[in-house]
Amino acid sequence: MIDELVATEDDVTRAIQEAVRSEALRTKIDVMMPILTGGIWACVLLSQHLKCDKAFRVEPVRVESYEDNVQKMDPVVTGGPYNNIGEGNTILIVDDITDTGKTFDAVIRALPQTNHFIRFALVARAPRGKYDVAAFEDIGPGFLYGCGMDDKGRNRALSSIWRKK
Repeated sequence: MIDELVATEDDVTRAIQEAVRSEALRTKIDVMMPILTGGIWACVLLSQHLKCDKAFRVEPVRVESYEDNVQKMDPVVTGGPYNNIGEGNTILIVDDITDTGKTFDAVIRALPQTNHFIRFALVARAPRGKYDVAAFEDIGPGFLYGCGMDDKGRNRALSSIWRKK
């Protein structure tokens, strides 16, 4: 059985280009914070299309959301550059997929609250309000992979998005 192609590389590029036009991303970004490891791919795609007046730092953060391939109830931040972030910054938190918004919440709780946070997801399944900007919304149920999303340690680097059959 062949898996279903959900979005081609061109679809992904168009969706990212549309997302960067959103009001939330028309602000000065000081720090782009991809959530490892899936958020790296989305971070690269996003940074290729963002129009920024000044350079921003990229500061990855590690969040453990799974244990033995089963999603934990509460994600735990296990690594990040929190001492270097400072206060009063606009931080763009980037993840590959958000189902509940709990990963974004965990990262925001771990950072100084005097910062302004923008939550970006390549694919959003969470209700609006759990993220600020998404390239794809209402993409449907099922296990997705590609564009940073993992398939048991494989297919993360695909430039398209697929759904397991």
